[in-house]
Amino acid sequence: MARGRQPSCRNCHTATLFQNYMVIFGGKEGEGRKRLVNDLHILDLNTTEWLPSFDTPNPAPDPRMGHSALLVGSRILIYGGWNGTRVLFDCYQLDLSHGVSEPTWSELRTCGEAPRRQFHTANCVKGKMLVFGGGDGKSWLNDLYALDLQSLEWTKISTRGLAPVGRLQHVTITVCNSLYVFGGEPGRQRQLNDLHILDTATMEWTEVAASGLPAPTPRVSTTSCTVGRTIYFFGGYDGSQWLCDIQAFDTAQQEWIPVSVCKEGSPDPRCRHTSLFYKGKMVIFGGNDCDRSFNDLFALIFPSISAETPQLSRDLEWLLTQELLADVVFEVQGSKIAAHRCVLACRSEHFRAMLTGGMMETSAREIPLMDLSPLVFRSVLSYIYTDRVEIRPEYAIDLLIAANRFCLPQLKSLTEEFLGETLSIGNIVDLLVIAKRHQADFLLKRGIEYASEHLEAVRKLPDLGRLSKSIMLQLLKEGK
Repeated sequence: MARGRQPSCRNCHTATLFQNYMVIFGGKEGEGRKRLVNDLHILDLNTTEWLPSFDTPNPAPDPRMGHSALLVGSRILIYGGWNGTRVLFDCYQLDLSHGVSEPTWSELRTCGEAPRRQFHTANCVKGKMLVFGGGDGKSWLNDLYALDLQSLEWTKISTRGLAPVGRLQHVTITVCNSLYVFGGEPGRQRQLNDLHILDTATMEWTEVAASGLPAPTPRVSTTSCTVGRTIYFFGGYDGSQWLCDIQAFDTAQQEWIPVSVCKEGSPDPRCRHTSLFYKGKMVIFGGNDCDRSFNDLFALIFPSISAETPQLSRDLEWLLTQELLADVVFEVQGSKIAAHRCVLACRSEHFRAMLTGGMMETSAREIPLMDLSPLVFRSVLSYIYTDRVEIRPEYAIDLLIAANRFCLPQLKSLTEEFLGETLSIGNIVDLLVIAKRHQADFLLKRGIEYASEHLEAVRKLPDLGRLSKSIMLQLLKEGK
């Protein structure tokens, strides 16, 4: 339970992550006869404390719902929405460069024809705010507009391929500069569960023919967050009931994957809520069902979300922990860790070559491993035996290096995804150097994207010279 004076019950608001703060703006407030609001609430996600209310020096945007909020550096851009009488096309920024205790509102004076939009989506890609879909008060739309965040000029973007049908109350997620569009409504009394990708390099649409599990039920007003290359969706409304399920889509494998979540203490079913990802948690706030609006706060801890564990994985985990029939022992910094040659050889090309290639390790009972901690090696073994691993910040880099060393591409991918969520100005140089050195292509790409979006701050880093010439050239190219 968060401390401090919490916001009133609301839905159709926005929640934006800025540093360690969740910034709530606007929405439809209250129970029964609701009203639109333009208030600002900020939650410290580290202490789970709502900050005291404060006055801003300039007027806030008009009250609204169904708007978008997009973080650009230290600014949050509020665009469009519905003010109770008309669909809006104005754009405001909340400047947090002096800290969350001194927020400043100002209206952006854009040029070009700004589209009127409500229940649309807005994503930042290569210095532009891409606005997809939503409604203008008359139609359900599928067009794409871009606001250049430097010149503040609006342009309508021409796309290739078959665009999704017009919709609103959908979600759009950015993964490696591709936009994933899921769900929404193409008209009254109908919901969608289709998934489309826009390649922002070619501006071409493709519809995903996903493998794995069947697609989730059609829904509107679900929310999403990304953990590496996996997109997680929570809740929504399917036309007959409000939902509180978790669905997951693996963008690397292009398939829906199973998740198992503890039901105890879960949120009530809802839609028109908000969610964001912070330090391994999906933080969910507000929303409504047919009877109530909410102002509650939930944190879904991602270690509790995992693929359903088959019996074989459970048995192999037991075999590892009990050391039953173990036939090889690894000496790792003074610790002796037992394992099974057949499992290692089956799961890793590195161990297959080591244990079957006629080298001294082929017949050795004990094998020393250098430059590796027991904790990291046990995590590697856990993944080899069960396909599951717990990744913690304090050893994530070492685990990435070990995954690359032992030829475990999926484990390497998981650690890249984890580290990609930890990118900051403070660690960007270290992670780019590590990604380049250990062929972590996904982390390298994510790091370059992050650095190009924060290029002004990155240029001031004292250790920038550690980056290779090729990375510097890519940064210059991406930053244009």
